[in-house]
Amino acid sequence: MEGFYEGNCDICMKPDNSHEHNLQRCKQCQVLVHELCYGMPPTSTKNKNFICHACKAINIEIEVNGISRIGGMNFKDLILNKDGRISLKEFISKQQLDAAAGQQSVNHSTYLVIYVKCEKLLNFYIAITDFESSKDDDDDDTIDKKPSLEDEMFNITSKERAQQIFDRYCAKDAEHRIDLPSNILSKIDDTIYNNDHDITSTLFDAAKKHVYKELEETTDLFSRYRKSTFYQKFLASQRHIMKQIDRPSECALCSVSTGLHAMHPLYDTHGKEGRQYVIPSSVAPVKKERRLAW
Repeated sequence: MEGFYEGNCDICMKPDNSHEHNLQRCKQCQVLVHELCYGMPPTSTKNKNFICHACKAINIEIEVNGISRIGGMNFKDLILNKDGRISLKEFISKQQLDAAAGQQSVNHSTYLVIYVKCEKLLNFYIAITDFESSKDDDDDDTIDKKPSLEDEMFNITSKERAQQIFDRYCAKDAEHRIDLPSNILSKIDDTIYNNDHDITSTLFDAAKKHVYKELEETTDLFSRYRKSTFYQKFLASQRHIMKQIDRPSECALCSVSTGLHAMHPLYDTHGKEGRQYVIPSSVAPVKKERRLAW
C-alpha cells in the first residue's frame, strides 16, 4: 500500500490498513475514513485531492422534497396539502375514465366502482376543508383563505354554505351522496337546522375523519397513485432549494453534534424520488432552524 496515515477511521475507529482497509484524509477538514466504511470503492493508493461529502456541500444549493419525511411521503401528507388533493383528484378522474373504457389491466369494472366512490369521497373532503379554511384564520393549511367570488357576491353565510355541502353529499336524495354513519349525519343535520346564526369550522370534523379513513384504506389507491405521473408532477412542484452554509457536524442518527466528523447526507427515501431529508425547526431544548440532515 502506498503511504500510511497515522490515526483512526472516524467511522469504525480502526487504524490504516486494518483488515487491509485503506484510509483517506479529507484535504479540507482532515477527517480520516476507510474507503469501504465511507461507501467508496477500495484502492491501494492515497488520494491527495479527496474531499469528504460534508466539505463538498459547503455553500452548495441542494434540492429537497417539500414534504420531507423518512420513508417518503405518506397518504396524510398528500391529503393535507392543497396541491396534493388536486393531484389525487386528477389521478382518480383519469383512473375512472380508463376503467370505464376498459383500459385497466384487470377487473376494470371493479376499479370503476372504487374510483367513482373515491371521487365522491375526495370531493366531499375538499368541500369540508374549504369550508373549514374559510372559518379558521389560524389554519396552517396552504388553502387560500379569501372568500370565494360567489360568497362575496351573494353574501352567503356559513350556515348556507354548510347546508349546501349537506344537501350535495349527505341528504338522502343528495346528488353525490356518500355513506356516513347515522350518528355523524344526524349531528350535522341537527346542528345546521337548530343554528340560526354562524356555524363553526368544527361542524364536519367527525365526517372528515371518517372520509379520510375510508380513502386511506381504499385498496391500493395510494400505492397506485405513487406509481403514476401525477405523483411525480406533484413532487416536482413541491421541491425547493436549500443551501448548506457551514460544514455540517450534527448527526441526525446519533448524539454527535460537535466537531468535524465523517458525515453522509441522509435521504428521506430511496430511489429517484429521494432527496436529502430536512430536519424540522425546534425550540426545545435549543432553538434550531430547519436544516439539512446528515
